[in-house]
Amino acid sequence: MKRIQRIEEEGDVRKLGNDFAEQLQPFAFQVRGDRAQSCDVSAWARQAFKVNGDFREEIGWPELVQQVAEIRDSLGPGERSRVAILAGNYGEAGAINLYGQDYGLPKAICGTNSFWARGYGDPPPETLIVVGFSQEFGHRYFESCELAGRITSKYGVANEETTDHPDILICRHLRESWPEFWKKFRRYG
Repeated sequence: MKRIQRIEEEGDVRKLGNDFAEQLQPFAFQVRGDRAQSCDVSAWARQAFKVNGDFREEIGWPELVQQVAEIRDSLGPGERSRVAILAGNYGEAGAINLYGQDYGLPKAICGTNSFWARGYGDPPPETLIVVGFSQEFGHRYFESCELAGRITSKYGVANEETTDHPDILICRHLRESWPEFWKKFRRYG
């Protein structure tokens, strides 16, 4: 806890997620809802997840962003110049925006809450790295969509990204215009 306090004082909150995960690393468990399930879970971890279930959602953010950067780097220079990262929720978008600057990633675009008001950029992206959506979503809205990676947790913590929508996609050529798509894309959560 002293390390977390020092990090807060120094102002680098990006290290908090990893420090939290390191507290949990010795324990093998799965977390769903507000419950940690396993006899090996520490009392500290059970209490932390009970107090704030969102803690588990932040575990793995640095690794997620690193993986997105590696996928971006696998694209040719022409595609990288018009790439965007489409995030399914504000947590994924927040992870990209918080850690992505270290990798030179663009800010995430997202239809959730106030992220929607920030738009999709001008000029609109041509290639998208999509996190937080299913392959069905990708094929419904894009002419071309391929699986580029899967989100995992080296700490064994099950969260929304690792269980509900772990696919990372590369999608190209939106089937409709960006303004039409964006009008329908707004959601609250």
